[in-house]
Amino acid sequence: MFGPPARVRSRHAFVFIILLLALLALPRIRPARAASDLPEGVVAIGDVHGDFDDFVSILQHERLIDAAHHWTGGKTTLVQVGDLLDRGPKPREVLDLLMALEKEAPKAGGRVVSLMGNHEAMNIMGDLRYVTPTNYASFTDSDSEKRQKAAFQEYVKWRNKHSQLLAELPQPMELTEAEWMARHPAGFVEHREAFSANGVYGKWLREHSAIAKIEGVAFLHGGLSPALESKKLDAINSQIHDEIKQFDADKQYMLEEKLILPFFNLQEITAVVQAEIIAERKGRVNGDNKGQEKLLKFLKFPEWLSVRVDGPLWFRGTSGPKKRA
Repeated sequence: MFGPPARVRSRHAFVFIILLLALLALPRIRPARAASDLPEGVVAIGDVHGDFDDFVSILQHERLIDAAHHWTGGKTTLVQVGDLLDRGPKPREVLDLLMALEKEAPKAGGRVVSLMGNHEAMNIMGDLRYVTPTNYASFTDSDSEKRQKAAFQEYVKWRNKHSQLLAELPQPMELTEAEWMARHPAGFVEHREAFSANGVYGKWLREHSAIAKIEGVAFLHGGLSPALESKKLDAINSQIHDEIKQFDADKQYMLEEKLILPFFNLQEITAVVQAEIIAERKGRVNGDNKGQEKLLKFLKFPEWLSVRVDGPLWFRGTSGPKKRA
């Protein structure tokens, strides 16, 4: 459970809620008040990580939603500072709720500001280190097994057509059916579709910024490193948006060239691109300078602000590196 947040009842109140597990249970939810009785203020919540039930408890404790999960926060501003995804069992429910509240709050004079965290960027780009089997399972439906088998057949065809490329991979991608199914459980394909540029969640996440300035206070998931002190907040947001657009464009190019499959994760895409460059240079596969330039440029993505440890989605201060992402 999360600990109960404190709420300062002043016009420009800012409530910073840190979601931590294993704290004291929340007190009984107080009855919702009329919107006209609510003070204006800001409630900030971060690191929900798929913990839908406690997220709902926090929102109800702050009288932002009712028992039916509809907005009752009046003119309050709810800021979600990133990391809605991964680890917890109900990431879809968290996303669906926030997307609904984002539409409902303005009707009462309130606002929901959802910001991108590093886990949102990771899911967009296919860095799936923290996505659990339970997370994938939440995306399944009656046709998931059929999609899973069809995706495996796509993989087999891709593998057979890229034997020269596969020879250059540092780690083999020639998986048996059992191995492939274990790495791509039911719901995996649907998950990747949902976070694609045109997917229901991917499209929504791409519309959001990394930083928002509200009442003179900057809200973001990580922090502003010394390297960004002279950079304007709008410029930081624009750069991260541009990097994600570049990733989408690069991936689309690779798909059109039949170099990768839509459900490849970031590790697989990177390995294939590296192998393709080596295979072209050795003359194992056909290529051209323009294509190589695009692939080489893509491999520089670790330098992007959206994935750098000193970027606003990742920066944790100057106390030293943190193991937990």
